[in-house]
Amino acid sequence: DTFTEDQICQVQEIHVGKPRIVATIVPKGSPFKKMMIYG
Repeated sequence: DTFTEDQICQVQEIHVGKPRIVATIVPKGSPFKKMMIYG
């Protein structure tokens, strides 16, 4: 299948694979926890 130029321009996201959950382990009460939450 081929796509028109308009269809190609309308694409905003391409899903390549399954999303992965990324987590960091931070001790409870650590100041780094606030940094992770608020940036």
